[in-house]
Amino acid sequence: MLSDTSLDALRVQIELLRKATPSQRFRLVCDLTTTAVELSRAAIRRADPELSESEARLRWAELHYGCPLADQVRVHSRIAAGEMSQVPLFAALKPVIEAFERLSVSYYLGGSVASSFYGVPRTTLDVDLVADLEAGHAPPLIARLGDKYYASQQAISDAIARKSCFNVIHLPTMFKVDVFVAKPRRYDRQALAGDRGLSSLGGVAEDFMDCLAGRHHPQQAPVVPARPAGFRTTMARCLGSASRSRASARRSVS
Repeated sequence: MLSDTSLDALRVQIELLRKATPSQRFRLVCDLTTTAVELSRAAIRRADPELSESEARLRWAELHYGCPLADQVRVHSRIAAGEMSQVPLFAALKPVIEAFERLSVSYYLGGSVASSFYGVPRTTLDVDLVADLEAGHAPPLIARLGDKYYASQQAISDAIARKSCFNVIHLPTMFKVDVFVAKPRRYDRQALAGDRGLSSLGGVAEDFMDCLAGRHHPQQAPVVPARPAGFRTTMARCLGSASRSRASARRSVS
């Protein structure tokens, strides 16, 4: 059974979650929700730039909760703006991206962050990156991540050799970053060479770009590659695989 997470990494993340207090876990859920909601709202603002901020939020409510609830919101409430810059997702992802930048490693974002950016909100306790890593990158990557991450140099080296994936976990936030080593196939090469910027991200652009610094090459625009055909199918496959992996890990841990 395919999985994007090793059993060792999964056990570490589950143990971190078990040790977290209820308030920490609740805050994590809230932060995940805020991240996905704000990214998907940005997609609505990009699709219709003439909408005001409040109208864009109401349009989002209509799409995901239906017109009756959106109508009640119009009458009785405002949809509060979310603050993106302090959420754990960015705290976990930024040092990894900065390490890639320093090592001149090409990369792009995928998974739930890319899905939310394109307007399909998803919340998972991880972030997916595809990176063009080579054998010599494992030691300096471990050194740059430091003691704030669970990371295995052996796992990274093995993933690079097999062109598979490895996991690092940001211990303070419990967020997992899944790094998929780019393969020599055509799609990976085109995605790494693309120039799909995030400059139109709207109200969350500055925080998102500052925190993610998602440049596929140093000094170039942040990148989330577009792949409209099969995007939902790919997302469903990844989410299904992750769910099966977590279920298996729970059984093995218990």
